[in-house]
Amino acid sequence: MKNILFTLALLVSFSSFSQVEIPVIDFASGDYPVGEKVKILYDKDWKPVTEIDSANFYRIINFKNKNIPSSRVVGFYITGEKQRSFYASYIGLTLSGKDSVSSNGPSVYYHKNGNKSLISNFFNNKKDGSEISYYESNKTESQSYFEDGLQQGEQINYYESGEVEFKATYVDDKEQGEMIGYYESGEVEFKKNYIDGLAQGEMIGYYESGEVEFKATYVDGLAQGEAIGYYESGEVKYKRNWVDDKKQGEEINYYESGQIDADILSGKTAKGGEVEYYNYYENGVYKGQKTFSIDGKKIFDNTNSLNTKEFNYPSGFKRSITEMKNEKENGLETGYHDFSDSVLHKLNWVDGKRQGDQIGYYESGEIQYRVNWVDNLRQGEQIDYYESGEVEYKITYVDGLAQGEQIGYYKSGEVKFKGNWVDDLQQGEQIDYYESGEVEYKNNYIDGLAQGEQIGYYESGEVEYKRNWVDDLQQGERISYYESGEVKYKANYIDDLIQGKVIHYFRNGEVDYTDLYLDGIKKERRIALVIGNAAYLKGPLENPVNDANLIAESLDKLDFEVFLHTDLATEDEMLDAIKDFGRKRENYEIGFVYYAGHGIQLNNENYLLPVNEEFEFEDDVEDNGVSMQRVLRYLESTRENQLNFIVLDACRDNPFESNWNKTRSLKGAGLAKTPPPTGSLIAFSTDHGQTAADGDGGNSLYSQALAEKILEENVSIEQVFKNVRTEVLRLSGDTQSPVEESKLTGDAFYLNKTNK
Repeated sequence: MKNILFTLALLVSFSSFSQVEIPVIDFASGDYPVGEKVKILYDKDWKPVTEIDSANFYRIINFKNKNIPSSRVVGFYITGEKQRSFYASYIGLTLSGKDSVSSNGPSVYYHKNGNKSLISNFFNNKKDGSEISYYESNKTESQSYFEDGLQQGEQINYYESGEVEFKATYVDDKEQGEMIGYYESGEVEFKKNYIDGLAQGEMIGYYESGEVEFKATYVDGLAQGEAIGYYESGEVKYKRNWVDDKKQGEEINYYESGQIDADILSGKTAKGGEVEYYNYYENGVYKGQKTFSIDGKKIFDNTNSLNTKEFNYPSGFKRSITEMKNEKENGLETGYHDFSDSVLHKLNWVDGKRQGDQIGYYESGEIQYRVNWVDNLRQGEQIDYYESGEVEYKITYVDGLAQGEQIGYYKSGEVKFKGNWVDDLQQGEQIDYYESGEVEYKNNYIDGLAQGEQIGYYESGEVEYKRNWVDDLQQGERISYYESGEVKYKANYIDDLIQGKVIHYFRNGEVDYTDLYLDGIKKERRIALVIGNAAYLKGPLENPVNDANLIAESLDKLDFEVFLHTDLATEDEMLDAIKDFGRKRENYEIGFVYYAGHGIQLNNENYLLPVNEEFEFEDDVEDNGVSMQRVLRYLESTRENQLNFIVLDACRDNPFESNWNKTRSLKGAGLAKTPPPTGSLIAFSTDHGQTAADGDGGNSLYSQALAEKILEENVSIEQVFKNVRTEVLRLSGDTQSPVEESKLTGDAFYLNKTNK
């Protein structure tokens, strides 16, 4: 049946032959119809054939005279896809029977998907000019240059992503100078030097971290002398010796701790025959020779006297002992727990293949699992057990691959989970259960990777959470619920790492607190109180509400949990907002307070004014205004890692004067100097004793500058306020100069740190 289908496919592929009636000719005959299109069939080695069944390629050629095509020659895969197009001046057969082509002009090779794979140019059958190769995706794979058939200049190879894979230089078709290889990340992978096409001198390989992975030496293209490999920590991984590109002498492999793992010796006899033998160590102490051979023929066998193969953990404790015979594992293998003489597993070997039952053990001696082997492949059911003896899970293997249903159990015997496997990959739905039998969660797998939505449930059956998987990585929003159904928290994942805000809610839907994450690492939590008072009974202002909205928008972009209030009417309303913020503030590392509106100083103390209070007497200010000292008290904390930023765009005139107007530049002395508590910074929109402009546009000069500068990346908070001062001075024509009082401690703090 298979042959019938293949024949039918070929008939379909060659249906175009019959449609245009292009004859298939015997190339070897030399009888070519001049002026007519013909087809020549070729096998995989480009030897002409006459039968379709033995053909891998074909060409369509129109001969203008014997052996000379009249124009471009086009080659095809036997299935019909274009393979190559070129211009030929001669077509003939080599002594070995292969088709020989003398080319002139451009030559293009193609992938089966129709995209170009290689573009070259020929002059008198020699490459001349640039040559570019391509991946099937049409991305550039390499670039090189030829002159008169010889490669010259730089060759660059690329990963499919477009990143450079390596660079090399050619002179007259021979590599010259340094070749550098790169990881796809752009980090150097290796460096190697060439003289006249032969590797010379030291070759160094690197880990992607930049640490040296190995060093080797080349003489005239052959590895010579000692080669040393390293762990990424810098510890020696192996030492080996090379003579004429072949290992010679002692090779030692090391654990990262520096302890010898196994010693391998190789060399040559006096007559040049290859010699190989192995030595084994236990805890760094030589234990004996295993075998000795020349040219693959055993001349010395010590396996019957040594009769075991032993391995150790880096700790020095025995890892396993295996019975040997005739250089192959034969008999019992016993594995051991590290730092213990207790048995880890037992299994049987026959002529180097695992056969029969393998039993694993807990350190206590209780059975951990049973699995069966047939010719080194797992076959049948594997059962894992709790240390107390109850079945933990079951799964079936067919020819070494997990197949069918996997079931996990609680110690009580109740089902814990069910999943399905196809060819060693988990497929379809997995369901996990509470011991009561209720569903705990459901998840879907495609080719071993979790995909799509996962829903977790409380034992009551109510939804506990929802999250999404893409290729076994959490992606997108995760929502967790109270058992009563209300949202408990929301988080976002990118490639299995929490990113951005995690918002925690009370059962009533109000925000409890917010956590902040960057690449899965919890960052300092941020909270902000923003107040904009403008609708005053006397002296209303135009911009504070706009200013508050603008600053709140910038702080939100900086991952602050923002509490925005506008036109707070009374002292009680302002104090309620401040007290609520103060209570929440305890759960956050960073606090930010912004106030825009009228503010005055009285007896060298600053007050923030609600919009509906009337202040006929000085006592009214003390009774109905909000003292800055009260605001600062709510920001005080015993926690050492808390920082506070207080911004007052409120340097206003004394409201006891009768001429209130729609500006913030009223007559008076502005605000008084206020020393900040430790770990805090207080910023004023203008200098002490001065007043600030409300602004002619939609925002004050200060809020406009602050909203912009606070978002700048990788600028310390102190520098942010310096930049704000510079901008306000510019905008005001040097008439308004913001100031700050700082008692920040520790390292420089950044609101918008990007690590770039």
